[in-house]
Amino acid sequence: MNPLRIVVLCLTLAGFAAGMIAAFWWYRASEVGVDPAWSKHEGGFEPVDALQSQAGWLVGLLQAADVNQRAAQWTAVSVLLTGFASLLGLFA
Repeated sequence: MNPLRIVVLCLTLAGFAAGMIAAFWWYRASEVGVDPAWSKHEGGFEPVDALQSQAGWLVGLLQAADVNQRAAQWTAVSVLLTGFASLLGLFA
């Protein structure tokens, strides 16, 4: 077997694995609810102070954004690996 084909196969498998990891993180991102921090603590009562209330919502949004960022990064890795494998496959 041509050594270049082995490289293409390895890149394709790595791209598939990265795609599966990305799919896992996208699934986790869909499961994250944007709940304010105060809904889980402090007895579930919204603070009277508007700044504290907004800060609680911000914490929930940041948690969702973190999971979305991981999913997007793994998607980018998957696309790069499979794209590079496709380009190398033209020469194999």
